[in-house]
Amino acid sequence: MVVTSTQTRTRRAWLAGALIVCLGLVRPDAHPFAQTQASEYELKAAFLYNFAKFVDWPPEADATGPVCFGVLGTDPFGATLDRLITGKMVHERPIVVRHFPTPDTVQTCHLVYVSATAARGFPADAYARTGVLSVGEDDAFLAAGGVIAFGMERNKLRFTVNPAAAERAQLKLSSQLLKLALRVLREGQ
Repeated sequence: MVVTSTQTRTRRAWLAGALIVCLGLVRPDAHPFAQTQASEYELKAAFLYNFAKFVDWPPEADATGPVCFGVLGTDPFGATLDRLITGKMVHERPIVVRHFPTPDTVQTCHLVYVSATAARGFPADAYARTGVLSVGEDDAFLAAGGVIAFGMERNKLRFTVNPAAAERAQLKLSSQLLKLALRVLREGQ
């Protein structure tokens, strides 16, 4: 069976909708006109949670304690990230959120969201740590060694993946995650 681009877009839209409902961002029983649009950072928080489910960390990464989600720099999520992941598990482990003002303060953490303000002026190797899934805001973040970057396309939140950066960090990304990406960078892009 040949899958068309329309079928692919339909599947992605369905998965995104299911993701939002599963995370409780909108109630499926609410009247369609009463549903509110999820904010950009509610969606990003949901994506972060799902990114973590589709990554295998190297053995050196802390495999016994909770899965750490870090926010580097100014926290654009407010209470949203904490609220959306409270009580959730990744790889049968609870999630904790930690905040780090600068790269040198980042302690053992599995996933680090680098805010747009924090990304400015930090050296490229600040993101390239073994066992850390780094997520940021734009292609410049990817060029600096980040693994995943958010972006907007046609008013929809999308993401781009840099597999070379994931490999340097010794992360194994699921093929399902790569299929959902808007773009997967190839070496030299």
